[in-house]
Amino acid sequence: DDDYTTEGVAITLPVPTRTGYTFDGWYEESDFSGTKLGVTYTTTADITIYAKWSANTYTVLYEYNGRDGGDSDSSDTYTTGGTSITLPVPTRTGYTFAGWHDNADLSDASDVSSPYTTSVNRTLYAGWSAIDYALSYNANNGTGSLPASSVNYNYQDSVGILGPGGLTRTGYSFVGWTQAADGSGTVYTSGDTLSMPAQAVTLYAKWSQPTLTLDSST
Repeated sequence: DDDYTTEGVAITLPVPTRTGYTFDGWYEESDFSGTKLGVTYTTTADITIYAKWSANTYTVLYEYNGRDGGDSDSSDTYTTGGTSITLPVPTRTGYTFAGWHDNADLSDASDVSSPYTTSVNRTLYAGWSAIDYALSYNANNGTGSLPASSVNYNYQDSVGILGPGGLTRTGYSFVGWTQAADGSGTVYTSGDTLSMPAQAVTLYAKWSQPTLTLDSST
């Protein structure tokens, strides 16, 4: 409240603030139907004046950090008091979506989730958790010790292929490893590398049986 005495010094009207809104001046009418008052004010009677507010609209930008599927909206807008934003749900091969973050290094602990509102323009950053995939070896009718399996590989990791170790098969020679039990497809040998797909991999021993040549002259 401010007091004004007739023929006294005019009142300098305050400039209030409100989160999410822009102050749009003072009015004598509660429905703001009249003329906006100036910076200073005088009156000849007790009166209430009313602050008018305009809701702000804010832009939310999305940094997807490698998404290759799912939602792809580049931005959304939120107007104070309006409908909350439903945040995008992207996908990325070999990764689990780990939610949105307020900062680029993904170190914040804030809860950024749908429905989402904001009182500033901001950028949200997608977080991802790499999925672990297993690579194992199958004797495929061979006997003996197999190379050790591993479950610590991620999508597109370059995996070094191991040799047969102590694996043998009577009457056959070890040729290498393939991803098909019937021996079809790429053959990997010790020292080769395999780019890990977004799934577990089993490598099957491929065996070759020597060809017998009969001497018909005897």
